[in-house]
Amino acid sequence: MWPKHVALGFAIALSVGFLLDRPAKAAPFLTDPFSSDLDLVVTDSANLNLVDGLTFDAFGNLYAALEITGAAGGVTHIDTTTGTATQLISGLSRADQIEITPPGDLYVTCEVGGTSTTNRLFRVDVTYDGANAPISAIATSITTGPDGINNPEGLVALTSNSAFGNAGDLFVAEDIAAGQIVRVTPGAADTGATTVWVDTAENLRRPEGLAFGDFGGAATAALYTAETTDNNILRIDENGNVSVFGDPGAVGLTSPDNVEFGPDGFLYVSEDVGGGNGRIIRIAPDGTHTVFAEGLDGPQGMVFDPVTGDMYISEQFTDSIWKVSTLSTPNVLTAAFAPDVTKINPGVTVNFTNQTDLFDGSGYTHDWTFGTGEGTSTLVDPSHQYNNSGLFGVGLIVTHPLDNDNEAKLGLIEVVDASLAAFLQDFAAVEQGGLVQFTDNSGGFIESWLWEIFYQEGGFALVHTSTAINPQFQFDDRGTYHVQLTVNNTLPGSGQDFTFVAGAVTVIPEPGTLLLAGSGLLLLTRRARRPSK
Repeated sequence: MWPKHVALGFAIALSVGFLLDRPAKAAPFLTDPFSSDLDLVVTDSANLNLVDGLTFDAFGNLYAALEITGAAGGVTHIDTTTGTATQLISGLSRADQIEITPPGDLYVTCEVGGTSTTNRLFRVDVTYDGANAPISAIATSITTGPDGINNPEGLVALTSNSAFGNAGDLFVAEDIAAGQIVRVTPGAADTGATTVWVDTAENLRRPEGLAFGDFGGAATAALYTAETTDNNILRIDENGNVSVFGDPGAVGLTSPDNVEFGPDGFLYVSEDVGGGNGRIIRIAPDGTHTVFAEGLDGPQGMVFDPVTGDMYISEQFTDSIWKVSTLSTPNVLTAAFAPDVTKINPGVTVNFTNQTDLFDGSGYTHDWTFGTGEGTSTLVDPSHQYNNSGLFGVGLIVTHPLDNDNEAKLGLIEVVDASLAAFLQDFAAVEQGGLVQFTDNSGGFIESWLWEIFYQEGGFALVHTSTAINPQFQFDDRGTYHVQLTVNNTLPGSGQDFTFVAGAVTVIPEPGTLLLAGSGLLLLTRRARRPSK
C-alpha cells in the first residue's frame, strides 16, 4: 500500500503537486473483456484519499477504509448508484481493512506499528436514516488481550461456527516480518480476547489480506493470506498449518495485498503495484493462477455485492472505486430447509436445518411455522415436537433488508399412530389337516410381522412361524394351539408390540375317528404327530 512504499521526498513532492502533470495512465481492463464489464464508479481525492479495504453492510451500503496517516484516516460510504463518496468518520490513522461480522458490527484495522492492546482494532457504530442509509458513525477502540497487536492489516470475520472458532470471531494479520495471525473474540465492554493462530515461528513475511473459503465447496475450508514479501498465497488449515497454495510464479505474482472469495468460488488477489502495473489474479480450486484484470494503479480492497454478485475494487493511487459487473449469477436469496425425519410416531421432536444460502451472514430474520398451530420459531435451525397423528406442512420465511423469500412444504411431516398388534382368523376350530387363514388387523404404521404358533401337549413348543402379512397355516394334529403376532415399527418414537391369544385354534379329529361313547374321551386310530405347516 502507498504509505509503505512512498519515501518522504516523494510525499513532499506530492504535497506541492509534483504529479499533477504526469500523463494519464491507460484505463484498466479485464483480460477476458467478454466475461464482464469493468466500469469506474467514482474518483474522489478528498473522500477516497488512499482508499483501501472495502465491505458491504446488511443494507447494501458500501464502505471503504482510508489509509491516511494521522487524523484524516477513517471510513467513507460510497453510494454505488450515484457514485457519491462521503467520509463518515475520521481519526483512524492508517485505517486499512474493514469487515462486517454476522451480528452486523463493522470493524476496522489501523496499520500502526508497535505492539499495543489499543488503537489497533476499532469497532465502528453507524447511524442510519429512515431509508437505511448511513449518516454518521463513531469508532471505539477494542482493547485486546492478553496479547497486543502490531501493525495489523488483514481482517476477516467468521460467519459461522467451525474448527477455526465461533461466528463473529475476527482474524487479524500483522503486516510485519515475521508477522502473526491472531484470532480476536469480541467481548463485553469493548474488549477482545486474543489467541495467536499462527505465530512468529512460521516466519510469515508480511501477511496482509485474509479470506476464509472452500472454493464453492470444491475444497476443505481454510484461511488464506497474501504473503507480500515472498509473493505467495498461503493456505492455513484449522490446526494452524501453513503451506503455499498453487504456483504464484506462473503469473509472476507481485506484492499480493488483499484476497477475497467471489460468488463464483474463485479466490481473487490484488497486487499492491503502482504505475498502472497492478493486477487482479484469480485462483482456481486446484491452485491455478490466472490474470483477471490489468492496468490498475495500486489495487487494494476487493468486495462482492452479496445480492448482485458485482465486484468492487479500490484503486488506491487514483483514489477510485471500480466495478466489475455480471461476474457471476446474482446471489439471489432462496429459502430452503430440510427436516431430519419426515415420518414419525406421536411425541417425536423433528429437527429442521436451514439450507438458505445466507450470502453475507448478517441481517437475516427467520419465521417458521410447523403446521400444528402449536408455536412458531425465529431460530435459524429450530426443532418442533409433534404430538398428534396426521399430515403437517412446514413453512419458512427468510427476510433480509435487500431481499426475501419463503418456502412451504405441504404434508411434509407424517405422524402415525403407534403400532398395536391384533389379528383375525377365519376358524377357531378345524379338523385334522385343516387350514386356518390369519389376517393382520394391527393399527398404526407397521414395517414387519412375525407370526408364531405354539403347541402344548406334554410340553410347550414352537411349531410354525411366518413373516408374511396374512399367512395361512395347516394343522395336522389334534390339540390346542396358541398364536402370537409381533409387529415392529422402526419410526422414531416407536418400537415393538405383540398380542398373544391362548387357545386360538383347536384341532378336532378328522371324520372316521372312533369315539368311546359316553366317556367324553377321544380315541384316536393313529399316533399323534407334531403339526406341520
